[in-house]
Amino acid sequence: MTVLISPTERWDHQTAFPGSVVSSVPEQYGSDILIVTTHGKLGIQQKTFPDDFFASMSDGRLHKELLQMKALDIAVLLLNGMPAYTSEGYLVDARYSSWTDIAVRNLQRSLSIIHQVYIEWAATGQQAVTIAREWVVYMNKTHQGFSARPKPETNSWGKTSSKDWGIHLLQSFPSVGPKRAAAIFEKFGKAPLKWECTVEELEEVEGVGSITAQKLMNALVMKEGGQTSA
Repeated sequence: MTVLISPTERWDHQTAFPGSVVSSVPEQYGSDILIVTTHGKLGIQQKTFPDDFFASMSDGRLHKELLQMKALDIAVLLLNGMPAYTSEGYLVDARYSSWTDIAVRNLQRSLSIIHQVYIEWAATGQQAVTIAREWVVYMNKTHQGFSARPKPETNSWGKTSSKDWGIHLLQSFPSVGPKRAAAIFEKFGKAPLKWECTVEELEEVEGVGSITAQKLMNALVMKEGGQTSA
């Protein structure tokens, strides 16, 4: 079993997960921790609650991560910090006081049902580490009836053949929400974008070599017959 931890994760990875490796690969799956087992790929995304969780909803990070996590066999959102409510059922934190306990639970249900992401709550940072370790142990065991949902053979995030990626990208434009982005993608079979420079001009960018420049160019090129090159 391989445990990969994103370099942006704040944990002491060797203390928390002896033998783990620091790698940027988990980020390609919208995760902080990626565990590769015989049962499949498990990704854990950790966020502090409520600050980082709600901030990631506002700036689009969570939406992107949820789409990337579709390439996993098991996806876990680990929320570090327990919600506290007033007697009327509103979050105690004044910055998020419009959120009720029902709204938070419904949001959790949407994440579980629509996005098929398991939600875990941790009261402290140490408990978050413990829960993550429990998942490592869990995924290292054989479970009766264990059956992962079908997944693409490779992670297609960042390719024009990926509808999820195209829809996410299109929503960065003004007045384009999920439905409109999906309609645009369906109409053209991709996110209809193009470079306004040559591959040679891309190669002149500091840090961009010929191979990278060609990959960038190919990502937005439509081949004959309506097939994308990526």
